[in-house]
Amino acid sequence: MARRCADLVVLAPATSRDLRIPSGPSMGSCRPSGTILIVEARHAPSDPVDLVGRVGPSGSECPGRPLSGDYSAAALVAISEGVVVHLATGEIVGCNPAAERILGLSCGQMAGRTSLDPGWRAIHLDGTPFPGEEHPAMVTLRTGESLRGVVMGIHTPDGTLRWISINTEPIPGADGRPASVVAIFVDITERHRAEESLQELQVLLKALVDSTNDLIWSVDPETFGLLTFNRALEEYFLEARDLKIRIGHRPEDLLPPAVADRWHEMYRTTLREGFFSAEYVTHAGMRTLDLSAHVLERKGRVFGISVFGRDVTERRRSEGRVLARTAELTEANRELEAFSYSVSHELRTPLRAIDGHSAMILRDCAELLDDEGRRHLGQIRGNAQRMGRLIDDLLGFSRAGRVDLAVEKLDMTEAAKEAFTRVVPDSASARRISFSIAVLPEVTGDPELLGRVWENLLSNAVKFSAGKEKPEIRVEGSIEGDEAVYRVRDNGVGFDMKYVDKVFGVFHRLHAIDEFEGTGVGLALVRRIVMRHGGRTWAEGELDRGAVLSFSLPARNG
Repeated sequence: MARRCADLVVLAPATSRDLRIPSGPSMGSCRPSGTILIVEARHAPSDPVDLVGRVGPSGSECPGRPLSGDYSAAALVAISEGVVVHLATGEIVGCNPAAERILGLSCGQMAGRTSLDPGWRAIHLDGTPFPGEEHPAMVTLRTGESLRGVVMGIHTPDGTLRWISINTEPIPGADGRPASVVAIFVDITERHRAEESLQELQVLLKALVDSTNDLIWSVDPETFGLLTFNRALEEYFLEARDLKIRIGHRPEDLLPPAVADRWHEMYRTTLREGFFSAEYVTHAGMRTLDLSAHVLERKGRVFGISVFGRDVTERRRSEGRVLARTAELTEANRELEAFSYSVSHELRTPLRAIDGHSAMILRDCAELLDDEGRRHLGQIRGNAQRMGRLIDDLLGFSRAGRVDLAVEKLDMTEAAKEAFTRVVPDSASARRISFSIAVLPEVTGDPELLGRVWENLLSNAVKFSAGKEKPEIRVEGSIEGDEAVYRVRDNGVGFDMKYVDKVFGVFHRLHAIDEFEGTGVGLALVRRIVMRHGGRTWAEGELDRGAVLSFSLPARNG
């Protein structure tokens, strides 16, 4: 016999193994005893809460008796929202297929259970346990009031945590108290994960925005009131104007009228052009900001203006100091160049006189001088000539750092061969030297200056290998990465590597002047020219085993 609960008719004892609302046109579910639970929906499934409102009477004793013309039954089966029916005792007596899918349990497994069952392992959004007596169905049975949008986490039998949003609707009995309750829920697991990811992203973005020293804010496109701002902007106003800014503040709330008008104009220009960029000097010239503003738009609707401001005050001041210092150095270089020219000119005249008069004495008065006198005059002439060469080298060294580069494609193989011919013009001397040159990579550079590089390197190699019975000089080159590398090897006297830092220095000699003549400027000139071409220099050597002097230049593209 049926047990009637107001409009709900439950046929059969509560020990049924399957109370599932079946698919198909029928809303009834046969139990082993042959009785049926029939649930009738009031409306179409536009509102899940209204899907189950009234339960109609039934006296059917036949399994699966169809409800002719009952489209609500098919809707309950088809909808994606889960539907569970509880008796006044809290026991579950029916569900639809969506409830089974979401909760991971069949209606038979849910039959007879209440929300107080700890097996549900329900939790709140913050992860704390959701007590059974606070479950929406139990609250509605207790209070008779409908609930909407209660979020609950449920652990399914396989351990998966699913988040559901629950609505409940009481079905009153004859005494007006709930005789049963219908719980309708939506699986919001993916939405919840997306919301958590969005919240984490918002926290991360806020941390990033607050960690920068740049000023970042956004304003409403209509009122120009602040929508967001970062810590740097807040501190900026505290420092500059001793003012605590707030959301909604407009330019006129923060700045003098004339300055506020400038900000209004910037925002209007941004809305009109979509972008704004300018350098802005703040009130009273205290600070200089490099500003850029962009329109914030989504689906054709402008919802804000974002502004980025970088304080470039110190940079501008530094640039001003650099410009002033550059002007001073340019003027000093002009004066130094004029001084160098004057000094060299003035020094050359007495040096020529000393050399010339010494030569005249040696020529005209040789018979009046003994060997010692002639040796002294020879030393005077030699030192005067060396001083002249030193002056020439120093002037060349100075000019190499100032002259404009006449850059063009250069065949380095031919440049090295021509330089060797200039260094060793005598064919007999050239034949004595074992000279070899590989095919060298081409570069772009100043032919005259790079020619002087080869002259100095080859002259150095010839000089320091001259004492060998068979002098050997090899010139090699290769492309290494983005550099063209060149090496000049000799089998000469070499040097101790502990003095390698002095090889390319001005006036840094590694051998006594009476051993090897020279001014000590040649290799320094090599380094200056190579550096002006964007390259570098280095050296390797071993005493009495020769040396390798190398330099690199940027490899020629194409």
